[in-house]
Order: sequence, then structure tokens, then C-alpha cells
Amino acid sequence: MSNALNIIAKKLGKVLGSRGFTRVSAPGESSVVFEKSLLCYIVEYAGNVFKLSKISKNEENEFVADTKCVLAEWLFDPSVSNEKDAEDIANDFCKFFLDAKADDHTSMEASNLNARAESDGLHFFLNRLMTAFPELKDLAKKEKKEYVRFRYVTFVKKRFVPLFLSLVVEGNDVGKLRKLVSVLNNFYENGNMDVRSTITMVILNSLEGVEVIDKIKKLLSKDLSEAFFAGYKYRNKKVKPEKVRKSFLSRFLSASKSG
Repeated sequence: MSNALNIIAKKLGKVLGSRGFTRVSAPGESSVVFEKSLLCYIVEYAGNVFKLSKISKNEENEFVADTKCVLAEWLFDPSVSNEKDAEDIANDFCKFFLDAKADDHTSMEASNLNARAESDGLHFFLNRLMTAFPELKDLAKKEKKEYVRFRYVTFVKKRFVPLFLSLVVEGNDVGKLRKLVSVLNNFYENGNMDVRSTITMVILNSLEGVEVIDKIKKLLSKDLSEAFFAGYKYRNKKVKPEKVRKSFLSRFLSASKSG
């Protein structure tokens, strides 16, 4: 972890150094601080997550807790992540400052990002999935409030897949299962690459057991069936996690609670 932190701090230090920030002694071994006057940026590691935060100091050179907000977060598990992953995190943190509008991290930015997400193929796909499981709607609303960028793949994996598996395994509603698989068939045929990958690598790859797989196999279209079995060999392989980036409102509320 310390090596990964050094990689991130070194790259970020070059960008912030050109803007007048100085690297100072970190408050702990798992964090690095860059400061300029009363403004500070902190890179810290905790709970398998690297966080880039912004915080102010008072005239006594003390951190003001209620001014802290998390600008970006990345998952990093030392048991599987490597230096390349640390480089990716460092590059993303640097991009935040290379963007001329980085410090204008307002609701306007959140609105623009959400607008782009609305037009994504995964958005329409998820809407169709929610018609089968209406209970997902409230969870989707919560996701939108907490994150600037809706984590479609993560949401499908954590929220939809358990419901899907329960429907398949229990077999109590064959009609509902047929309709749902029909949605998968249609979106696989007409969806973009993100939608197709989510169907095969996230949803169908969650299936286990010969009997369960046979239930679904009978309902899959020819193209989706071939794609499913071609991709099933990659099941349980390491996949780079989605970037976790909380919305401005969520970060502000979290910072307020910690103050």
C-alpha cells in the first residue's frame, strides 16, 4: 500500500507543485497532504479505498473538519491490485486538477454528468429491468443522490442480480422469468457493447449449477446463448472495479456529519 501511495503522491505532487502547492508531513503513514495557504488536498488510504479530499485550515493551522469533502475515490485491494492500478488512480486524480473547471465542482457538473448518463444504453436497459422488479426504483433513486455518475454495472450486480438468481432458483414464476429473459435477448441483440457485456459478464455469469444454467439456456436466443457460454469461462476472473465518485451533496453531508 505504501508503494502505491508513493506512486500517487509523486504524480499528484508534480501537478499541484506547478500550482503552488507544497507537500507537507502527512498526519499519518497512510496519507499525504499538499497545501497552499489555508487550502489543502489530502490523499489518504483506508478500507481498501484511496480518497482525494479537499479541506481548509484555520489561522491556527488546524484542519477545519466541516470543510472537508471527498473529490474522488478509487478501490484498491493490496491482495489483487498492483502498481499499474496505482498509476491509473494517480492519473485520474491528476485529471481532476488538469481540468480547468475542476474546482467548480458544483451541482451543475453533477447535472451535466447525469444528463449524459440518461442517454447511455445502460440507462434504458436498467429501466426495463426495474419493470420486472419495481423495488429497485427506490434503490436507484438513492444511488442517483449519492453519486455523480450512476454506477450502472455495480447497481445491476449488487441489486438486480440477487433478485434475478432468486427468481431462477426458486422457479415460482415461470412467466415472469420468460419475460425477463426475453428482455435480455432483445437488449443483447439491439444494445450497445456496455449493455451486452453487462448481460453476459455480470448477469448470466452469476448463474451457478447445471440445473440452473439449463433453465436459462432453454430461454436464451441463439446469439445470446453462444455469447453466454463463450464468456462463462471468464467467470470469477478479476475485473477492474468502477470508480466511486460521490456527488457534491453527498460529500458535503458526509463532511458535515464527521465534523
